[in-house]
Amino acid sequence: METPPENWVKLNIDGSAISNPGQSGSGGIFRNNQGEFITAFSHSIGISTNAAAELRALHIGLSIAKIKHFSRLIIESDSMFVVNLFNRKRVPKHLMLLHKDCQRKLIELDAWQITFVYREANRVADCLAKRAAAMNFFCQENFVTCPPFLSKLVQEDLHQMYLRCTASHLL
Repeated sequence: METPPENWVKLNIDGSAISNPGQSGSGGIFRNNQGEFITAFSHSIGISTNAAAELRALHIGLSIAKIKHFSRLIIESDSMFVVNLFNRKRVPKHLMLLHKDCQRKLIELDAWQITFVYREANRVADCLAKRAAAMNFFCQENFVTCPPFLSKLVQEDLHQMYLRCTASHLL
C-alpha cells in the first residue's frame, strides 16, 4: 500500500453484491500517512447492483470523512467503473442521484483524488464489503479500532504482502 502524503487520509472503498443485483454491502477503511488504521465501515445496503454498492461505499466514506473532518482525501477503488464516473460526463440514470450527492460531498473537501487499484491492493475494503453483503438488511458496523478479523489483512496490506496474479504468471 502506498501511504498518503502528510495531512492527507487514504480511503479504500469496495462494494459487493451476492448476485447482481442481490443482497449487497459497502465497505471502506481510512488510513493515515503512516498507513495506520483510523476507522472503517461495513454497511449492508439491501438489494443492489455491484456498481451501486461501489458508489454507495464512496458515499458512506465521504459522509464519514466530513464527520471526522478529513479535508484531504485520496480515494482508491478496485472498480474502474466508479473511478471513471468522476472522469466523464455520462452517468447511468439509476446512479445519477447518488453520483450527484457524491460530487457535492467531494466539492466540500479541500482536495481529493480518486484512483483505480487492483483488487489485491484493496483486500481490506473487499473484506468489509463482503461482510456487509452477508449481514442482515441494513445492518451497519463502524469500527474506531481495527477489529480482530481485519488485523492480519491490514498488516499485510501495509507491507504490500500480496501477489498480483496475471496470465503470464501461469505460463
